[in-house]
Amino acid sequence: MIELFDSRDPRRYIFEHYKKIQSNIPSKLALNYSDESFNLDEQEVLTYFKKNETRDPTIFSTIYRRDWWPIGSYRILNRTWQYPRVTVVQKSINDGLYEMVSEQISWCKKQPNFRIAIITRNKNKRLFYKMISDLKKINLDFFVGEKIWVCEGDASNCYQHVLYYGDKNVLKEWNKPCR
Repeated sequence: MIELFDSRDPRRYIFEHYKKIQSNIPSKLALNYSDESFNLDEQEVLTYFKKNETRDPTIFSTIYRRDWWPIGSYRILNRTWQYPRVTVVQKSINDGLYEMVSEQISWCKKQPNFRIAIITRNKNKRLFYKMISDLKKINLDFFVGEKIWVCEGDASNCYQHVLYYGDKNVLKEWNKPCR
């Protein structure tokens, strides 16, 4: 079951609890989950997946957008993590992740200005092709696009690979941010 809610919802505290755990796991990505790098009040929607009503959430992510992105652009699966953290290589992608994508796309499509939803990754886009194939099975057509700027840092962090759903022409409107 996927739960989507805004940052004023009481479920925020559950999300914050697991975000804190994620930010304290020794990893090169831990900084991405710090309060300085990941402000929940800036997210459009907080999302988590629960296998059933009695279990704790196991997958977390948000829907995000920046003011300087083209109007109607939303980043789904922003700051995605799994709890407990998986430390062995898995040959499949958790079905809860696909349910999350589907629900996040449904939310995006309800927005009056929706044009495109993106999933971005900094260095590794290997899973994109598996995701495209799997998402097609649930009638979601995603495509690989050209790299885009998702933040205002240097290219090694902010110029990222993109998987998109929606109007490809929006990617042509994407500009490098002014600093």
